[in-house]
Amino acid sequence: MNPTGFLFYAVQMITLVLLALAANTSFGGLPVLASLLARDNFLPHVFALRADRRVFRYGVGVLAVAALFVVAPTAAQPATDRDYCINVDNVSAPDAVIAACTALTEAYARGEIEPSDAAAAYVGRGNAYAAIRERSLATADYDRAIAIYDRAIGLFGHFPRLYRELYSA
Repeated sequence: MNPTGFLFYAVQMITLVLLALAANTSFGGLPVLASLLARDNFLPHVFALRADRRVFRYGVGVLAVAALFVVAPTAAQPATDRDYCINVDNVSAPDAVIAACTALTEAYARGEIEPSDAAAAYVGRGNAYAAIRERSLATADYDRAIAIYDRAIGLFGHFPRLYRELYSA
């Protein structure tokens, strides 16, 4: 999916609305349930106390704290260069893939990543070059991947298909 297209943003907005409705439902319904359970002696009686605005004061507070403990440890992590580069299907934004893969190849030159990851980065960058029909750059990256990690052909069995695609036009 193109991260700049209309459909991408439409899906994001629909997801936002659905999550907001789900959060509103839980914050509205769970304190009521907790108050009923408190009246039946299944929860502490403090959950049955109402605040000035017809909400259950402690139920909402406990739910907010519980939500914080659920969300905080799962904070979203942005995609790393490795994730973005080595995704075989990621040819929607070749320039971004080329930049991410180049960062990985530079990390390999500094000795920061393994040869297999460097080979994957060269293949990913080669795929991006192939997507924009840069034959010589794609071929050079494929060759570099094989030179770094001779098992690259076995790991990335789509080399023959990509070579055919590059030279068929």
